[in-house]
Amino acid sequence: MIDSNFVRELVQELTQLPKDPGVDTIESTRKELEGYNYFPLLTIDVPNFLSATRNDIVNFITRTVETRANEVNPVDLSLIVYHYRLLQKLRNNDPESWEQITELMDED
Repeated sequence: MIDSNFVRELVQELTQLPKDPGVDTIESTRKELEGYNYFPLLTIDVPNFLSATRNDIVNFITRTVETRANEVNPVDLSLIVYHYRLLQKLRNNDPESWEQITELMDED
């Protein structure tokens, strides 16, 4: 069972992230990442992760905890938040984050 305080902290962390950029930026980032064949390694399938908004992720985590609490653990949820934070940085053209992705994908 996942502690409700832990989930509350994750949701709070997500809501403190910068606002989502516009749809055009979200989609252009998704396309660029797909061009690298990039998709984060998540232990839970998050539909349309690369196009997800902050609210989508909050709703996904909340719904997952409500419906699958016995199947998920805190690490699963923490990975989603970690990769979403990275995705937000990519959407905002953070050079270090893009360098991290290009290095990772060039190694493959």
